[in-house]
Amino acid sequence: LHRAYDQLSAQLRDLDVHVPTVRPSNHARSAWHMGSSACVAGLVIAAPASWHLPVALTFAALAWGCEVVRRRFPAFNERLMSVFGPLAHPHEHQRVNSTTYFVTGMLLMALWADPWACALGVVALGFGDPVAALVGRRWGRIHLVHGRTLEGAVAFVIASWIPSYAALAVVYPEISRPMVVALVASLTGAVVELFSKRLDDNMTIPLAAAAGATAALALL
Repeated sequence: LHRAYDQLSAQLRDLDVHVPTVRPSNHARSAWHMGSSACVAGLVIAAPASWHLPVALTFAALAWGCEVVRRRFPAFNERLMSVFGPLAHPHEHQRVNSTTYFVTGMLLMALWADPWACALGVVALGFGDPVAALVGRRWGRIHLVHGRTLEGAVAFVIASWIPSYAALAVVYPEISRPMVVALVASLTGAVVELFSKRLDDNMTIPLAAAAGATAALALL
């Protein structure tokens, strides 16, 4: 039923008809989201800056290569989904998965963003996005756009702001006004998450948060 609904909603989205995406709460996915993002942010901080682009390029190539193989060999796709199915959204069985969009975003960030800004982008996605989804589904009452709620957006900002500020204050003490920079990154990520419709938010959120943080630091 999930696959049939997703196919219908994709056809309606092509006609600019908004249909809510079926994404039931998946606590295992949320935990994986946070844990993996924390690990990636830690690697971004610890690794030499010269490693960022080649490593991101390697993972992006592997991810998109896997997407191609999935399309050409359905049996491989079924085997892959049998392993990662508990962590995947229903629509990811047939469409590009969120990890591929995430590593694509990492590659784009590696082309221009400083390591500290890349780390904030990853934190915004890894902590803000799953908390926003959980809060929005459970307590969301004030609807904004594209099925998002005000409660979820506020939760995004708080869940992203706290670890972002902690990372700047502890690891990058040379960054001036870390509380403000972290807040701008979180707010930018939350706003872009609201309006990410055709582009996957696993790519747009970290890019937007990193850009917002970079702009904030330049203006302070």
